[in-house]
Amino acid sequence: MAIFTRFSRLFKADMHAILDQLEEPETLLKQAIREMQSGCMEISEQYQRKQGELDQVERQEKELETSLQTIEEQLDLCFETENQALAKNLVRRKLEQKQSQGVLKKRRQELERQCDALEKHLIENNRKLESMKQKAALYERPVHGDTNVETAMPLVISEEDVAIALLQEQKKRSGNS
Repeated sequence: MAIFTRFSRLFKADMHAILDQLEEPETLLKQAIREMQSGCMEISEQYQRKQGELDQVERQEKELETSLQTIEEQLDLCFETENQALAKNLVRRKLEQKQSQGVLKKRRQELERQCDALEKHLIENNRKLESMKQKAALYERPVHGDTNVETAMPLVISEEDVAIALLQEQKKRSGNS
């Protein structure tokens, strides 16, 4: 029974090797990069749409604020002339606009949250995409045993690496002071 297991494993290993060669890893890697670029573009477009909505909401908020100031001035005039009927209508409009202002404020906060999330997602995806591009460039370059530092692709540096290096540099400089 052990011999059949060994033959089975050998057969599976050979089949996997054949499939790996058929799949052309370079082509698969290029396709993965294209898909990641497409995903980044989609996120970027979503971000632009949300940013446009946010700009529109902010314009509407400014318009409401201007309108509320105008109503306040009109109310002052109504109370000076003791025109209660007109003042009542203006108070109704003021309440409606205050209510609209609250709705717009909530919408703006939600859009800001969505924009922040999309921006973080886009930054992370772009970082991953750049990393994959660099790895693909290394994979495509023929290796001849010559490791020329000038032609080597830079390695991907994460935000955490930068933060740690910055702290180390700050510590080094504060120790020299």
